[in-house]
Amino acid sequence: MDRREFVQSSAALMLAGCGYTEVDDMPQEFTLQPSPKRSGHGINVTVPSYREALWTPTSSGTATYGVNTFGRYAKIGRLVFIEGALDITTIGTGNPLHILGMPFSALQFGTISIGVATNLATAVVSLVGRIYGSQIDLWSRTAASSDPALNAILGDTTYVEFSGWYHTADAA
Repeated sequence: MDRREFVQSSAALMLAGCGYTEVDDMPQEFTLQPSPKRSGHGINVTVPSYREALWTPTSSGTATYGVNTFGRYAKIGRLVFIEGALDITTIGTGNPLHILGMPFSALQFGTISIGVATNLATAVVSLVGRIYGSQIDLWSRTAASSDPALNAILGDTTYVEFSGWYHTADAA
């Protein structure tokens, strides 16, 4: 089963879980665009503009990266799912606050989960990513602070894994 079939099956299961097995039975708030088509007893939903590819996260400037740096995304309509890792060898003149190079610019703010984060330039007690435009701002809290801030945390040998989703204005 490829990803498109999985998404179509998931939408049909969601509707079936709500007790709807026929398109005609769905109330207006469950109408999908484009409209689902009947296929036997199931519902076949056409997924708008599905695409997946790789991208390269960076911290800009003269930073150099290790072999574990990668980015992967899946885009369904205006919804973008991302995952990746930033493996910095040397930060150089790179930006220590942000992960750059997002595959699509965000329509609004979005939150990104940070998985593993090692060898940070500043000791932090919490770390979260927040998408702004086409970058992930790394908001962190140190032991001495009560509020998160944009602390310079990326440095030489820093490794950060991240994942999440956001909306983009690009529907194509």
